[in-house]
Amino acid sequence: MLDLQCSNTAMPHWRIYSSTFILASALAGIVYLFWSQQLQYLLPTPAPAGYQPVAKEVSLSELPGSLNTVDRPYLLLHFFNPDCPCSRFNLKHLRQLHHEFSGKLNIALVIPYWADSAKAIQMADFAKYLYVDSDLSLSKKCGVYSTPQAVLMGPEGKSLYIGNYNTSRYCGNKETEFVRLALECDIDGQKTTEIPSAPAYGCPFYSCEPSSSPSILSIL
Repeated sequence: MLDLQCSNTAMPHWRIYSSTFILASALAGIVYLFWSQQLQYLLPTPAPAGYQPVAKEVSLSELPGSLNTVDRPYLLLHFFNPDCPCSRFNLKHLRQLHHEFSGKLNIALVIPYWADSAKAIQMADFAKYLYVDSDLSLSKKCGVYSTPQAVLMGPEGKSLYIGNYNTSRYCGNKETEFVRLALECDIDGQKTTEIPSAPAYGCPFYSCEPSSSPSILSIL
């Protein structure tokens, strides 16, 4: 007769601890990956230390660099980071604006000095200008501290709109495409509908200290 016996040998404690540590590490890695790629962008971008809100209207003549010499009638300062997932998602909408308002709207990519300018130009090849905001003076003057953000300048050289492109980072609702609405109203001679102020969403624009290098405007 075959004698079947159950083994009561317990798993060594070190194996239990090792398995628990591996599972906990894997779970922590998944949580971190989800946070770094998705969850953090559901929350408003934290304002940097010392941030001061600006007036609702900015004049082109007040802006630093050579921006007051660019072609108009409409100039869109597009604060952009090619490594930001929110900025990458927004590119489709930005390209649509370029085609819809062709001949009227010029787009200037505004990037921080530490961003890859060649990558930014390749991704947004429809833009006419590239402005490297080395000393962060432009972003601070416009009150921008995240990407993507828009500053739309009108024919009179004053801002028509400053803020988010939509109500949240991945929103594609045409009824709340704020830059397009501001353009259509101004072109039609109508007063721009008051857009409620909202916290900025996206990636921080102030990831590093300002550079001592001068800001540069390039024609693409």
